[in-house]
Amino acid sequence: MNADELFALHVAAGFSQYRGNLQFVEQVLKAGEMPDAADPVVASYVEQLKRHLSRQCIRENDGFLLRFALVAPGAYRGIHPPLAVLSPERGGFSEKRLEEASRQLGRLREALGLGYHCFPDLSRETATALRELSTRASNPAVSDEKWVGWHGGLSPTEAEKLTDRAFRCLDSALENVREVGNSVLEALAALRPDGLGGTTARLLECEVFWPSSLYRGAPDAVAEMLIQQIDTADGILLNHLLLALAWTRGEVAHDAFLQWRTIPPPWTSELHVPVEDYLHGAGWALEQDGSRRELISLSCHQIVKVPQLSEERLVVPCRVPAGAHCPACGSALSWLFDFAALPPRFFAADRAGAPRKLLCCLNCACFSPVFSWYSPDGTARRHLDTVSSETAPAPTPPSCWCQLSLAPFPPFAAAQPFEFRDASTLGGFPMWLQDFEYPRCPGCTRVMNFLAQFDNLAMPTPEEGLYYGFFCPPCQIAAVSYQQT
Repeated sequence: MNADELFALHVAAGFSQYRGNLQFVEQVLKAGEMPDAADPVVASYVEQLKRHLSRQCIRENDGFLLRFALVAPGAYRGIHPPLAVLSPERGGFSEKRLEEASRQLGRLREALGLGYHCFPDLSRETATALRELSTRASNPAVSDEKWVGWHGGLSPTEAEKLTDRAFRCLDSALENVREVGNSVLEALAALRPDGLGGTTARLLECEVFWPSSLYRGAPDAVAEMLIQQIDTADGILLNHLLLALAWTRGEVAHDAFLQWRTIPPPWTSELHVPVEDYLHGAGWALEQDGSRRELISLSCHQIVKVPQLSEERLVVPCRVPAGAHCPACGSALSWLFDFAALPPRFFAADRAGAPRKLLCCLNCACFSPVFSWYSPDGTARRHLDTVSSETAPAPTPPSCWCQLSLAPFPPFAAAQPFEFRDASTLGGFPMWLQDFEYPRCPGCTRVMNFLAQFDNLAMPTPEEGLYYGFFCPPCQIAAVSYQQT
């Protein structure tokens, strides 16, 4: 897979929002229901539509798009021929139908804009171009492993080529083109070991600060330029800049946040949280003594839901009954994860002291973190500081026997949300579906370390949301929380 092929896949994903519109064109042409340009009635409808568009400061002179848009109101209603719906007997070309026609035209004009930017060889004849785009917009199913491998395996030259194409997209006035550029850069930042590296200086030039994870691993010079902008920023820009600086994850960021915590600048009065809490968004924290602590493990492995267990892989039972009931709501308590069968090497270094089994109430966790005490022998019990507003039991959700992938997974892959069919991992960065939210340990009040996440959407019968597991090694307290879109 080279840079051009990967770029085409990103573009195809960008076209997914127009796939229905492009298929609509093919259906109308195949059915022979395209209005005749020589028909004076059609010409009068076209003029009505052009006047409607001009009132919205839109100039459209493409005869094919204008005539095709006339089909939309009738086709929406299942009328054949669709142009009949515009006749006076059926209510005429009303304001509502003019809006329906203009929306269809606008969608196709957006698709053409994206196509002409990304495919210079696209036909200049509108009908042919739309057919070509319909073919190119097909988005083949790609496994998570291949998607990760293709981006991570690019040679430096090919990665630079793909990055250049992404930045050319950012220069476009078209929003959907810029979205493709962002998609490419987000994937490279999340899936390549060093992220975008020195290329982050170009992000500064383009004034692109969101998503902030684009700045992961940026050099010190970029971090220093971010600090300069922070000193004069406010509002949402201030928030984005602080997060971008946190994502550089280097000593310049560490020193700046430590200084701001000690001597708060005037702009900290605009923040809704302590300034050092912005570091949590990038997966690390400042300790009381000013030292750095990782909130995530850079050792990351996928937890794979497989139709049939294999003896060659490591079994991880998930969401299995724990043989007790929640004292708050009465639902069955579950082991969100049971890592007991994993070899010790998976619970060494930054996961030393982590629970091998994670107890929770899957019902209560949907509303607030569920805390538990855990022991090295694998036992656990619900922590008394768990706060739950639930008073009625919920049906016991199905269990899932998963397997741990032995191949390492990029630890920051989940910083790019919604890109994977299954975001379940041991270690790595949480795929926050809302805002980042690490629970605080009820024992010592420190922010807890992230352990693992379970993606409900990848269940055989898909469910909403993700469960997140956390732990505090000194206190031997674990937590389970939940987010959904």
